[in-house]
Amino acid sequence: MQLRDSQKAIGIDGDHITYVCDLNDAPVEAETITLADTVLLPGFVNAHCHLDLSHMKDQFSYNGSFSGWIQEVMAQRLTPDADAMRSAAQALIQSGVTSVNDHVGAWSDLSSITDLPLRYRFFVEVSGVTPETAATRLQMAQDLAIQLQREGKMATATPHSSYSLHAATRDSMIGNATTTLSIHYAESAEEKDYFVTGAGKMADFLHDLGAPQGKPTAMPFPKSFLAVHCNTVTDDDIQRLKTSGATVVHCPRSHRYFNHPPFPLQKLRDAGIPIQIGTDSLASCPNMDFLEELRAMREEFPFLTATEILKMASGNCQAGGAAFAPGQFADIVGLPMQDDILQGPVTFSMIGGKRVI
Repeated sequence: MQLRDSQKAIGIDGDHITYVCDLNDAPVEAETITLADTVLLPGFVNAHCHLDLSHMKDQFSYNGSFSGWIQEVMAQRLTPDADAMRSAAQALIQSGVTSVNDHVGAWSDLSSITDLPLRYRFFVEVSGVTPETAATRLQMAQDLAIQLQREGKMATATPHSSYSLHAATRDSMIGNATTTLSIHYAESAEEKDYFVTGAGKMADFLHDLGAPQGKPTAMPFPKSFLAVHCNTVTDDDIQRLKTSGATVVHCPRSHRYFNHPPFPLQKLRDAGIPIQIGTDSLASCPNMDFLEELRAMREEFPFLTATEILKMASGNCQAGGAAFAPGQFADIVGLPMQDDILQGPVTFSMIGGKRVI
């Protein structure tokens, strides 16, 4: 098969790209899809979301306390809705997402979404501030990850965050990790207060769950992990992130919903830390339209070019023809050739060599 946009031709065999060339040099293929007035780009990567929270859309509003909001989420998290999850995943596909990093609970039934063509990487969250709860949930998470792996999905157990898992279990998971972890880090001012002073709303919430009194121990950084949010990182944190080879994930519309401290984009970029983009969940984001997320990124940081945003959106691939190379998965999206490419809509999408739009 051959795809053609206005400038290039891309050869596809099975689920991989076989060649990329200028139109004038393109070989003749039996099956050719010509996409006029279209820009072909690497498929978008939703670098952080929680599809199993999709039933929480419009269920409650943020009252200014992050730990209070977490308590509301916890009260409803054990009752995910299959139809809501599937609808959210389909919305990602329709807005050009081809790969998704999905944080899920160890109790979640994912059968409503695993048959969809998205390229999933499941991060099964482990939380529990007492040793007993942490051990039980770690086993549950590992069991689900193994089940998903047997079904051919990428899956790994991961600490939910730096604060919500007993420190010994958290640090053991990090020290023994053999695959990439994805961890919520430095998300809110309340979290920062907890680690700096051992007091405040987050501390009160965790103490009620059984966490020990006093200032908690800092989290060691895994190698090359996904550090999700990072809204309140210090200069020392940024240096540690750089040293660890971390990628930071920003979720613009969720960030706006919580009115978090300004995201330190420029400091992270100056340090050479890669940035990717996620939607977070429908508990804090109005929809799963990924192009809308990209436009929100531009609204938050007007100095970013569309090319820079698209690079972040595609997992830091080069936005444009140089992104495609023989041997890569044929995960490709098409957007109209227009002055504002981020307006969309997505007019073509292919995941693993199969057309989905």
